[in-house]
Amino acid sequence: MYPDIDALYQAILPISAPLHSCTDARGRFWDRTPTGFAYVLNLLPQEDALLIEAGFLFPTDWDYIASIGGRDTSIRLRVIRRVRTEEELHAAMAEVEALRSAWFSATREELKAHIASLQKAFLQRITAQLKPLGFRKKAANWTFQRGDGYEVVWNAQKSLYSDGYYFNLYLHRVGMRELYGCIDTRPMGELLDWQTISGEAFDARLRTVIEQHIRPLMTLPLSEIAQNPTLFGKPALCTPRRCADCWNPEDA
Repeated sequence: MYPDIDALYQAILPISAPLHSCTDARGRFWDRTPTGFAYVLNLLPQEDALLIEAGFLFPTDWDYIASIGGRDTSIRLRVIRRVRTEEELHAAMAEVEALRSAWFSATREELKAHIASLQKAFLQRITAQLKPLGFRKKAANWTFQRGDGYEVVWNAQKSLYSDGYYFNLYLHRVGMRELYGCIDTRPMGELLDWQTISGEAFDARLRTVIEQHIRPLMTLPLSEIAQNPTLFGKPALCTPRRCADCWNPEDA
């Protein structure tokens, strides 16, 4: 049975009353905080749920904010929820109001520091799982030395266009990743919103990736890895060039 999306929309609409309506986007609202950044609220009916997005961003174009507001991971500190029931709606409303109350009068520096602390805590979740396996962290890379002249790298790549992460898994000769990248894949899929995924859900996804993708690269002989390209979601293709003693017969 489909939820009554219009009823959910009408029930939550009053929380937008203090805000300005975006001129060119229905269901989007905005306000300017006392310290000069933007608060946005989006109430977006979908086929099977009401999508609620709320939070703060640092606009460079206020006309753009007034026109269509901000969406998704362009919102720097955010709550994003899909609600289908009144119970979910009330829980989302409480989160939205708590976020607005806590940070609406904060300074830009305070807000940025808070976001940075959340991001640090998120990346620490990766270290907590990879460090016991022998990975060492440097910047946004966690590296494991196989002991045969090759290393495994788990990389957190921040998107250039939004506040999300891509997670890359590499196998390459030690110190030669840019020239001889044997495996380059994204076993977690595409862009991940690190703020809205729960810590428990992220931990579970990373554990699955470790068992299905990372651990085999750590432990299997290269000859066996070459025979199991499906371990990595796509064939193990060398980019951009091949070593003279390539271990993968598919590339040789």
